[in-house]
Amino acid sequence: MTFNKKDQREVAARGGQRGESGTFGGGPRGATGALIALDKELMKLLVRRATLVSRIREGRDQAVTPAAVRAEKEVRLAWEAGVVDFSRDPVFARQLFNLLQDIKVLSREQARNAGVFTLQPPRRPISGVLRGPADIRAATMYILAASCLGSPLRLQKLLPVSALLDTVKSCARAGVAAACDHTGDGLVSVRVDPGPPLAPAGRTLFVGDDSLTAHIMIFTALKQSGTLRLNGGGRLKAADLSALRRVLPLFGARMAHVVPHSRGLPAVLECSGVLPAQVDVPADLPLDALSALLFAPPFWNAPIRINLAAVPALTAAHALAEVRPLHEALGADAETVGPCVEYRPASPSLPESASIPLDPVLSAFLLALPFFAGGTITLEGEWPEQMPPAIEALRMLNLAGLELERDAVRIRARAAGTPSAFRAWSGGLSYSPSRGPAPLFLAMCAAGPGAVNADAAFALQLFEGEEREQARELLIRAGIIADSADGNSAHVLRRSGADSAPAAWTCPDAYLGMAYALAAFARPGLRLANPGTVSEVMPTFWRLYNSLPELKDPLPVSVPGHKETIPVSVPEDEEAAQPQAGKRRIRT
Repeated sequence: MTFNKKDQREVAARGGQRGESGTFGGGPRGATGALIALDKELMKLLVRRATLVSRIREGRDQAVTPAAVRAEKEVRLAWEAGVVDFSRDPVFARQLFNLLQDIKVLSREQARNAGVFTLQPPRRPISGVLRGPADIRAATMYILAASCLGSPLRLQKLLPVSALLDTVKSCARAGVAAACDHTGDGLVSVRVDPGPPLAPAGRTLFVGDDSLTAHIMIFTALKQSGTLRLNGGGRLKAADLSALRRVLPLFGARMAHVVPHSRGLPAVLECSGVLPAQVDVPADLPLDALSALLFAPPFWNAPIRINLAAVPALTAAHALAEVRPLHEALGADAETVGPCVEYRPASPSLPESASIPLDPVLSAFLLALPFFAGGTITLEGEWPEQMPPAIEALRMLNLAGLELERDAVRIRARAAGTPSAFRAWSGGLSYSPSRGPAPLFLAMCAAGPGAVNADAAFALQLFEGEEREQARELLIRAGIIADSADGNSAHVLRRSGADSAPAAWTCPDAYLGMAYALAAFARPGLRLANPGTVSEVMPTFWRLYNSLPELKDPLPVSVPGHKETIPVSVPEDEEAAQPQAGKRRIRT
């Protein structure tokens, strides 16, 4: 975000006059002190702003009443009118506004419980048999398929993550009889009752922050002429959906972003209802959009050929592996011919119950526990052996010296051998659609035996851009590489234990947070500032972590930000899904 010279001079004049101690002086130290003081004032203003936003929204997470929507629009237009005097970057200005709108104020109780968590996992052999984490993306597709057909569906033993709850709520808002019930064991069940099929066209839908649900709503709406208005949470507002603008015209449709210069939601989709005989998918279509495109044809009841020749091979393989089990359950007439998928009209139907496979990446983090502490762990559930991240995870766990046994209903990992050189894993590591188990590889480097310099340097190559810097930060804090001036070379640090624990880390995403928790097996005392980020993806992770070395079934949890009982019936008085102070393995 760039500012004009007049504003830069004013800021410099104000900031350069006051020293760190409050006296006037100038120079770098004076500017630093002024910035610190200014940041404190900004924090107070942000709290006041968040309070006003909550008042406008009547205490809800999003504006839902017409008056609240009009008020937010007025605030946004005033922001856009004022920001032109400061910035020449409208995209960043819009993203900044969305971030400001999403700031929430902690209650006194939340602030009292918030703090830095010290990770102290025991190095004793583990044992346990657990229900493995189900694949929420697969569950999402089944829920939306049942909604498109108006047929009944029952899914059991699912993690109560925001993406799942957003999907159920989106279907309910579209007129589908869908609900989510807390089962009392830390998991939830989803039910879809018989009723009219999902018809997105002609509706205004709020889809939360689940990108896959948003894309499926878009592609299933293409079969009808009409208009679909979509809105979402902060992540989808800041998302880049521009690739859809190159695909939708092939279906006689177009998408217009409601906010000028925006690439995300809210957006308006206009459909002609005229479907083509063949579509050549562009190379830059992201995974969520591609999976949604392959999901939709059985519900169009029209023949179509989808050409994936230009799509990266691993992205295409991932999307095909995601939708294939659903197509088989539906009885869809789909056939893969070379790089194309051919769909012919059929009468799809869905069984009333479905078995959702394990999430391969979350399961890999649990199966890797014997590598760090020894022992055995068994996860109950079907391993999705055709999924690219599942293939990579098994290969990595085998190279880590774990003995794996699996059948149709469970998979077991046991510490049984000496780890191979991790860089032998490099042969097939070009996987990128969702990074697969790459963050787990970072944790294994942190706990790996002997010299790990080459492995750590290789691990960084699995990430690109900003994600590489985040991975590098994890390895530095875990004591594996030293912080070098050029930011590229990796140096092994001696594990003498003499170095003090690093400052608390605010992990950028859940998977790096779980990797950091496992790295603490090799370096106890690592500190994490935001464990709730992990809970957003796997609400049961910290309870399992605290139960080591004997893994126990997780206790009931709830999801922050999803306390509504309609259509998602999660009890309001449940404890928030985050570790609390005083636990055995995570200490403040």
